[in-house]
Amino acid sequence: MAGAVISKAEVEREKTAFPKLEPFEIELAKECGHSHVYEVGECLYRAGDQPVDCFVIVSGGVEVIDPSGDQDRVLVEYGAAGFTGEISVLTLRPSMATCRALTRVEAVRLTAGEMRRLMVRCSSLGEKWIPALLRRRLLMERVGFEGLRVFGERSDRATLQVREFLHRNGVLHHWLDTAEPANAQVAAGLGPPPLHYPLVTCSRHILLQNPPL
Repeated sequence: MAGAVISKAEVEREKTAFPKLEPFEIELAKECGHSHVYEVGECLYRAGDQPVDCFVIVSGGVEVIDPSGDQDRVLVEYGAAGFTGEISVLTLRPSMATCRALTRVEAVRLTAGEMRRLMVRCSSLGEKWIPALLRRRLLMERVGFEGLRVFGERSDRATLQVREFLHRNGVLHHWLDTAEPANAQVAAGLGPPPLHYPLVTCSRHILLQNPPL
């Protein structure tokens, strides 16, 4: 994979999206969560994980990977005193990205409930955390993050209903019309037949087939 889409210089400039935690905030996170060590290449979380936890990076560095296109790409890299997460942490939806250790990483893992308790104890962290998640969502849209993929024909009512549902709920997604042979071929390669359209996929994994709405 090529270098990160969001450069290190931009990470430094984006104080809202990628704030640094103070030492006392990290210590409070340790009291509320659970410390883990991740070796190089190990994933802190993967696209599709639900629920997705938040990780405070105590030492080392991580990369956030966008698996939603035809090829994986690194969205951003950051290190100690940073924290992981995107809007899925708040909405309790499946994670849209994968986070992987670039070096040996010590991190504090916090569930949504533990994160809420931490913000009650430490208001300054809450002032950083929620704006960061919202800003990261905007950055993901800006750099062309596809999110979920919906496979189905333009004329299919169920496909239209799924697309409208995702749009109403603010879920990033990309529709591929399976009336086009190239898209139909991609969809057919995702799983054994028979496939029931529309398909909702994350990366190259089918999440739902003809979901009831």
